[in-house]
Amino acid sequence: MKGRELKLDSFLGKEEGVKELSEEITETLPELPEGWKWVKLGDICKISAGGTPRRSVKEYWNGDIPWVKISDIPDDGFVYETEEKITKEGLENSSAKILPKGTILFTIFATIGKVGLLCIDAATNQAIASIQILKDDIDTKYLFYCLRQLGSALLHIGRGAAQYNVNQTILKNLKVPLPPLDVQKCIVARIEEITSRIEQAKKLREEALKETEKIMQTILYQTFKDPEQKGWKINTLEEVAEIQSNSIQSLDSEKLYNYISLEHIESNTGRLINFAPTPGKEIKSSKVVFTKEHVLYGKLRPYLNKVFVPNFDGICTAELVPLFPKKDLITKEFLAWQLRSPHFVNYAMSNLTGTRMPRMSMDALKNANIAVPSIDEQNCIVTLLDKLQDRITEIRERQKETTEKIEVITQTILKKVFKGEL
Repeated sequence: MKGRELKLDSFLGKEEGVKELSEEITETLPELPEGWKWVKLGDICKISAGGTPRRSVKEYWNGDIPWVKISDIPDDGFVYETEEKITKEGLENSSAKILPKGTILFTIFATIGKVGLLCIDAATNQAIASIQILKDDIDTKYLFYCLRQLGSALLHIGRGAAQYNVNQTILKNLKVPLPPLDVQKCIVARIEEITSRIEQAKKLREEALKETEKIMQTILYQTFKDPEQKGWKINTLEEVAEIQSNSIQSLDSEKLYNYISLEHIESNTGRLINFAPTPGKEIKSSKVVFTKEHVLYGKLRPYLNKVFVPNFDGICTAELVPLFPKKDLITKEFLAWQLRSPHFVNYAMSNLTGTRMPRMSMDALKNANIAVPSIDEQNCIVTLLDKLQDRITEIRERQKETTEKIEVITQTILKKVFKGEL
């Protein structure tokens, strides 16, 4: 296919921590169907960046003017609300300006190429360029969807230690395919039909996954319901496990530690996530020692249901309580499943201290009732629960793979749409 190159040749950084791209990014422009044409974004739109009122002036930040940050642009791009709102004075004392509903947003700093569409009147920060259409023969949603497809190729830029940005000149020189207005409207209708079906498929899969995860909670509830009727003994937690808090004061700044914080433990499942050994100099919070013989119980915000059974020694945040099970009474795996059960979570939530950072009271933890069947029965129960959890994890992974495949298909379809092939 014949074509010519569009060169995005100067990603310019003017602030500390902002990098220039050392090589050109090029995209070959294919031939278009009859009646279509390539146009520069700057020839059909007014492009400008926003601004940020001074954070030190608190009065600027208690207003009613929506102010858009990159994080306010959702996955579907449609901006209906913002986390922060500024005052008229804040607006006047910054380079921010109120943009009308229907303005297209394009992120130009750190996260490059995320595209949004204002569904409210709002201002933006300086990391977002506003794109306002100047021509009557351009459909707003067409250009929005077109820029989302083009912008997806730039989203990877800016992820890393330093940050990239793209200046307004580059954005103005960006070329987009422009068909006649009636074709634009047909394309928008086709895209929205396709995306509606895709979102429906995603929703159905997510609902199915939620129902599957509810099964786990139901089985946990039934497993630990009415333990006395099953002939299980009832002990307090401190009778079946030692509550240990061997704090450690100093660390070797260059040494790597197996450090576990609450964010490394997945809610409900107890799986380890986003974990890697951490240099001592990066560990700032209070910390305690644990071994592979412990169960780590998350006492902060117990509704998050974070309980971890380590298979290695290490240190953890003081928000995790190391419990050392008495092996002749209870296994660590059985104790962990019981701590994750709805019965125990409800008990923990009824015994909180603190309001801003609610924690389970240590007295309540010590005196919590723990059901203790025979060791053989504990092992059978753990085996069944582990198998069920593994099955749910497998379903989740398949869901993730399917979602990724759907995204690839979506991008393939959009590329064809904007080449006039659909």
